Amino acid sequence: MISDRDRAVRSTAVRALGVLGDATYADAVLRAVREVKGLSGVPAYVAADALLAMGDDVREAVRRGLDDPDPGVRYVAATVASRG
Repeated sequence: MISDRDRAVRSTAVRALGVLGDATYADAVLRAVREVKGLSGVPAYVAADALLAMGDDVREAVRRGLDDPDPGVRYVAATVASRG
């Protein structure tokens, strides 16, 4: 559902991953922020909240996100890093 064409569905999927709290999905959450084929990504605050709920194990994904070419991904990664 994280790649669904509907932004609301994608956002709900990202929130659900945050509730699961499994950092295995951290990279997928960051990718969900990107615009793909004209579809806007999930809102930055949704992705950041989900990543923060996953705990400290998101560090490596956040580090990779800081170097991502997408400015939205970098913004989310920086937001999470500043709170960590």
